[in-house]
Amino acid sequence: MAKPPSKSTNQKRHARRRAAERYELDLHQDAQAAIVRAIQGGEARFIRKQSQRVSVWEVEHGGRRLPVVYDKKRKTIVTVLPEAALRPERKENDRSQ
Repeated sequence: MAKPPSKSTNQKRHARRRAAERYELDLHQDAQAAIVRAIQGGEARFIRKQSQRVSVWEVEHGGRRLPVVYDKKRKTIVTVLPEAALRPERKENDRSQ
């Protein structure tokens, strides 16, 4: 019996599906590795921390700015978020917009 895919493998598959669905981009293995290198090399813009191991970054890929969720423990892209994730978050009590 084959062993189930690892969490890291599942994260990579999920990120590839979301990039295709949301941006019509093929985020193949080499592309994901390049994005991880950009994050680790300081070439990406930090957006926010979600937990001790997961954070959101803005990276450039394929001529587009992409908001990606990065897992620092596994060194993988977890998902690619919708473009709205790049906009500043409004505070609940901010009614000026």
